[in-house]
Amino acid sequence: MRDNCCRILIADDEPIERMVVSKIIQSHFGGEIELSQAVNGREAIEITRKENCQVVLLDISMPGIDGLEAAETIRRENPDCSIIFLTAYDEFDFAKRAIKVHALDYLVKPWSKEELIAVIDEAVH
Repeated sequence: MRDNCCRILIADDEPIERMVVSKIIQSHFGGEIELSQAVNGREAIEITRKENCQVVLLDISMPGIDGLEAAETIRRENPDCSIIFLTAYDEFDFAKRAIKVHALDYLVKPWSKEELIAVIDEAVH
């Protein structure tokens, strides 16, 4: 891995969602970033540890360890990591837990490409 680029992790149990988010990020940021993917919260934690990801995009509803639980562990182990939730849940309790882990943002599906780019741009730069 190159030292001068930002490492971004996309964690979602839906392969199509991961693919769409990856393509949007890659097309906008190109060589500025390195992307990794996880299919659940446990894998997100492991990859974040191993690759020292600076930005983690998490779905909330994933099998095993969900996105909120993963975010709590990631935040505890890596306080400087930017955590962004991409989720279909617009429930207050979920948003409140996202605030507790100091998430950079909480985008509710269907989010726009422009919203996604803007929040990742803020995290990367």
